[in-house]
Amino acid sequence: MRTPSPALVVSLIALAVALGGTGYAVTQLPKNSVGTKQIKNGAVTGAKVKAGSLTAKVFKPGALPAGPRGAAGATGAQGATGAQGPAGATGATGPTGPAGPTGPSGALTAPPYAVTQLTGAIADSDTVRTVITSDGTPAIAFIQNSDKSVQYLKCSNIRCTQAADPVTIGSAGGAEGGNLDMAMGQDGNPIIAWNHQAPATARTLRVAHCPDSACTASGVVTTTLGTVVQQGASIVVGSTAAYPVFVAGSVSAGGSNTTLAVFRCTNVTCTTQDTPVTSDNPDLLRGFLPSGTLGAAGNPVIASMRDDVIGIATDTLMIDSCSDASCASVSSTAQESLDTTQLITSQPGIATLATGQPMAVYYDGSNNGPLLMGLRCPA
Repeated sequence: MRTPSPALVVSLIALAVALGGTGYAVTQLPKNSVGTKQIKNGAVTGAKVKAGSLTAKVFKPGALPAGPRGAAGATGAQGATGAQGPAGATGATGPTGPAGPTGPSGALTAPPYAVTQLTGAIADSDTVRTVITSDGTPAIAFIQNSDKSVQYLKCSNIRCTQAADPVTIGSAGGAEGGNLDMAMGQDGNPIIAWNHQAPATARTLRVAHCPDSACTASGVVTTTLGTVVQQGASIVVGSTAAYPVFVAGSVSAGGSNTTLAVFRCTNVTCTTQDTPVTSDNPDLLRGFLPSGTLGAAGNPVIASMRDDVIGIATDTLMIDSCSDASCASVSSTAQESLDTTQLITSQPGIATLATGQPMAVYYDGSNNGPLLMGLRCPA
């Protein structure tokens, strides 16, 4: 036999090594050496996939059927308020509503004033006073000349073109009359004060409290306050509940002298009073025709006449000021020290200015007059 050549032997050994290495590579692949390129399409079947090894994220959307709806989650926190949107279009006008009740009468506009002639019993009257009641309409108190009775008339509108029949407050037959005053009390009801003139030797100061703005006669409370020997009655509504009403008048001061007295009512009807306070200078004929106001400090201030006696050449205007809201005492100032040429010939008037100063007005019948004068007190 022929011996193989060395070249042939080398070739056979190389072939054997090559064939052995290929078989090893097929059965012993390195880790992570097989990729998409090494796997044929359709080569991996369902039988070759391990059960439960594939999750939903492996599949593309829509490839798997939807599961049942889960329970609603908790409500999240409210977000921030967004910007306000533009205003919407104006809606259609709604239907007209029903007419409301008639309102109170307004201020007079045309003409700027109105004059009403009040006929009947009031046509023949003496002293007249008026107040505005709680419903905004006037009420009038007057003295009937024919029998000197005190009458009260309530207007039903601001022009007083309609009014109820007068209510008799004081008895008729000449028993009542004289000077008269009226005010609205702290309870909103009228109060009337006057001189009871008969008999002349026993004149008294009387006050009546109305139960309502109509002054219904059955509810009127009348009280006699004191003996008054001269003319005059004035009401000042107090600034405290303890002293709701003050009534001023002229009372006897011994002999032929008189003095101003301030009666201090302790209830709104004036049926109870504290001891009246008199002027600190009672040696003259004083307190005629008083007129009162409430001072800036809540204390009553009274203007009145002093008669011409004891060397005084004129009838003098007096200003009496209460010391406090209870009028515990009264101090007097003679107007003659401020105006030396005057002759008071009628009832003065007095009011409190916005500055807190009392302002008195009076009729001056001296040689400088007759003039209507105004006196502003210094305090």
